[in-house]
Amino acid sequence: MFLGLLYLQTARAQTDSIPARDSSLVVPVESPKSVQTDSLNRHIPAKATIFSAVLPGLGQAYNKKFWKIPIVYAGFIGLGITIDYYNQGFMGLKKSYYHLNDDNPNTNFHIEFLSGYGWDFSDRNIPQINETLEKGIEKSRRQRDLMIIVTAGFYLLNILDANVDAHFIDFDISEDLSLIVEPVLFDPLMQIPMLGSSMMFHF
Repeated sequence: MFLGLLYLQTARAQTDSIPARDSSLVVPVESPKSVQTDSLNRHIPAKATIFSAVLPGLGQAYNKKFWKIPIVYAGFIGLGITIDYYNQGFMGLKKSYYHLNDDNPNTNFHIEFLSGYGWDFSDRNIPQINETLEKGIEKSRRQRDLMIIVTAGFYLLNILDANVDAHFIDFDISEDLSLIVEPVLFDPLMQIPMLGSSMMFHF
C-alpha cells in the first residue's frame, strides 16, 4: 500500500509540473462555417469564362468590370460592319461578273453597281473588265474572310480577358510582404506539451 501511495504522489507531481497551455500561443483554427462562407463568396474564374463564352461581356459583368462591356460590343459591332462591307462588295462584284458575261441584254446589274465606283462601260472592253472583276472578287473575298477570322480572335480575347480578370480579383498584389514568427504550443506523439515556433510568410 505504501508503494501505491508513492506512485500516486509521483504521478500527481508530474502532472503539476506540466505547464498549462497558454491560449495566446495556440494558432486559431477557422470553424467549418467560416470556411464554407469563404468558399461561397470566392470568385470563380471558370464562371467568368463560361459567361463570356455564352454571351460576350457577361463575364466582364461577373467580374464587375462594367466599363469593358461597351468596348466588347463596340468591337463586335465594328467588326460586323466591316464584314458586311466586304461581303456586299464581294457579292456585288460576283453578280456583276455574271451579268456581264451572260449575254442577256436585260441583266444590267453590273452597269448600275460598278458605275458607282467610277467604271466606264462605253468602250465595252470585256476581257479587261473581266480581269479586273476577277481580281476584285478575290480581294473582297480574302478581306471578308480575314475579318471573320479577326472577329473569332476578338471573341476568344473577350473570353481570355474575363478569365484573367477573374483570377486577379482574389489575388493579393499589395506591397505588404512580411515574415511572421510566432511561438506555438503543440502535443507530439508522447502527449507532452512542447514549445515550438511557426513561420508565416505574408504576400
